[in-house]
Amino acid sequence: WIVDGHHRVDLARRIKAADPAQNPRLAAMVLDEAAGWTAADARFRAAMRNISEGTGTPIDVAKVLRSRPDALAELPPNSALVRQGAGLARLSDAAFGMVVNQILPARLAAVIGEIAGRRPELHAQLVQFLARAAEKDPRLTVEEARFIARDAMSAPTAEEHVADLFGGQ
Repeated sequence: WIVDGHHRVDLARRIKAADPAQNPRLAAMVLDEAAGWTAADARFRAAMRNISEGTGTPIDVAKVLRSRPDALAELPPNSALVRQGAGLARLSDAAFGMVVNQILPARLAAVIGEIAGRRPELHAQLVQFLARAAEKDPRLTVEEARFIARDAMSAPTAEEHVADLFGGQ
């Protein structure tokens, strides 16, 4: 399986198809299953390379970090791509799925992991809340999303204590 270099392989195939006399060669690294490499290892290695080169997406970074949290130490710490991916990696499964399904742009959803990382029960609601805000204002910035998320987290919920005539509920 080719896990990195799809474009180079496609180009070589097109060259060969256009001129059968051509014999394009590509350098390759073979990760042999008999030597202990798994498909997951190969995908991880390719993803880490792409992320380090800045060609991955925040969702790529999050997928790597969700499967191997220790990988963060191997990534460039000052990269915006890595920071966003780390925020996304903290999201609950439901919220992360919503981001993968493009309910909310990754750049905005990363704020939720950053601010509410330890409150996974709120993540899906915050994704929906920010998605509505982004729908109203497509130019919503990360700073505005951060403010909205913080404000939403401090608002009382229906699950909190409510006083009534018969005592608290």
